[in-house]
Amino acid sequence: LTFLDRAMSRTAYVEYRRGMRQFGPLLPPEQKTNAGIGPFLDYDSGAIPGVVRPTHTFARDAFLLRVAGLRLELHHAPGETDDQVVVLLRAQGGATQHILFAADNIYRAFPNLYAIRGTPARDVLKWSDSLERMRSFGAHVLVPCHTRPVFGAARVDELLAVYSDAIRFVHDQTLRLMNLGVATEDIARGVRLPGHLRTHPFLEEFYGTVEWSVRGVAQFYVGWFGGNPIDLFPLSWAQRGERMLQAVGGSVSLAALVEAAREAGDFQWMLELATGAMHARPEEAQWREHTIGALRSLASQQVSANGRNYYLMSAMEMQHADEAVLPSQQQMAAIIEKLSVREMFDALCATLDPNEADGKHMSVLWHMQDVHECHVLRVRNSVARAYYFEGPHCVAEVVGVASGGGASSGEDGARSGESEGEGEG
Repeated sequence: LTFLDRAMSRTAYVEYRRGMRQFGPLLPPEQKTNAGIGPFLDYDSGAIPGVVRPTHTFARDAFLLRVAGLRLELHHAPGETDDQVVVLLRAQGGATQHILFAADNIYRAFPNLYAIRGTPARDVLKWSDSLERMRSFGAHVLVPCHTRPVFGAARVDELLAVYSDAIRFVHDQTLRLMNLGVATEDIARGVRLPGHLRTHPFLEEFYGTVEWSVRGVAQFYVGWFGGNPIDLFPLSWAQRGERMLQAVGGSVSLAALVEAAREAGDFQWMLELATGAMHARPEEAQWREHTIGALRSLASQQVSANGRNYYLMSAMEMQHADEAVLPSQQQMAAIIEKLSVREMFDALCATLDPNEADGKHMSVLWHMQDVHECHVLRVRNSVARAYYFEGPHCVAEVVGVASGGGASSGEDGARSGESEGEGEG
């Protein structure tokens, strides 16, 4: 549940914003074409997010469950997320075919080995291995969570095999080139699926892309630094833009380069030129307009629905800069309602403004008398930490820790006497 808890608390705003860009549900109707794994994401600023937490969990690789007389096999199959669970309904009660419900581990598009909406790096080697394990079930029907079911044992086996091999190919070739000393950006542009995989209908880069996936694999193994020393301390976009303007002789000359890139259909170069100038000279409106135009042109060329939506949403946000893409107050209230008190305090720590907290050293105690919980939020060195105590004597425990020094986390105890607020939870 770690990812779910984080997405609902610590990273709620950034994941919402980037999720809206990836799936494009806020685009005007004429710009909505597809969400990559379905027609569209039915979501808007009035939709209330929901979370259904599991009532039963299992720690083994498989778990047997009987529902309405049917025997279901639940198999842990790490893939798109570490907690993916596939369900095998073996032939029973007169049925002659095994049915495999494949979770999000396969769909009719190249997978999101990395999601541009923002996710931790995925263990794609486990994903490939899970697909091999799913082959061993001998299913006659494959039911993905997205896109249509597939019928026929031979067809199911072939699809699981090519999907597994495509993921493994990207993984292995990325590592091979990394170990040869090739920088990540060069690997991302160089790795391509073999022809027989590239043309497979289940591997069209309509959702994820090989290029993004290479970067995701590299991130998983060696982190953000791609190996090229130019990326250690790069110029900011404003610095880069100002130097470009100086190098070409000013705004008029750079605008001519932007126009030449547009006429040549080189929209990525157009975007980079205009973006740099926009950050360097925000008062010159032409650069924002050129950037919006480049984003929309790139969107028109993009096969990946995720990429297309991200370009178009970014252009829309730029055009309506006063309308931030953020969860509504109603949506945030619904999210907060689903969090535990402890999760809320943990999330608060990452909202501290270091400038406002500079030079302050204080602690605040919340005593939830009805549930016998004490929550302490401590600020020190512009860092906030949350502490949790439980039991009918939790206040005494907080004071004792503060007096004796050293909380259970190894940090010095919260000083409840500095600032204390009590209330019933």
